[in-house]
Amino acid sequence: MGNESRATTLIGDVDNTMTLDNLTGLPGRGYLLKALDDALQATTGTGRSVAVFTLDVDRFKTVNDARGFVAGDDTLPTLATKLATTLRPDDLLAHFGSDEFTIVCPDVFGVAEAATPASASGEFASMNRPTVR
Repeated sequence: MGNESRATTLIGDVDNTMTLDNLTGLPGRGYLLKALDDALQATTGTGRSVAVFTLDVDRFKTVNDARGFVAGDDTLPTLATKLATTLRPDDLLAHFGSDEFTIVCPDVFGVAEAATPASASGEFASMNRPTVR
């Protein structure tokens, strides 16, 4: 591998560690904030909105306390995979930290359309009403 190719690989690795969460493989907080800003700017003057869901896993501390951190760490990628199945193609699922996930639904027209990911699966019926801007 030439120096230029090796440098490109290293830069890509550094970029991925800054944007992807190691545990879940999802975009992390930095990527989320940039994507949210881009989505909000894209809707300016269009009459469309951006919906943001914040999810906090109930009783996650109980899992860690009762079964250990390995069990908790195993739970988060499984949950991320299940959450991803409820999303539209352009929606973004990110791991915000600890037991917190964020879903950004760009280009929606009101709360009813934004609620699609939340209502797509009965497992997530307890999700709070989305915030729409």
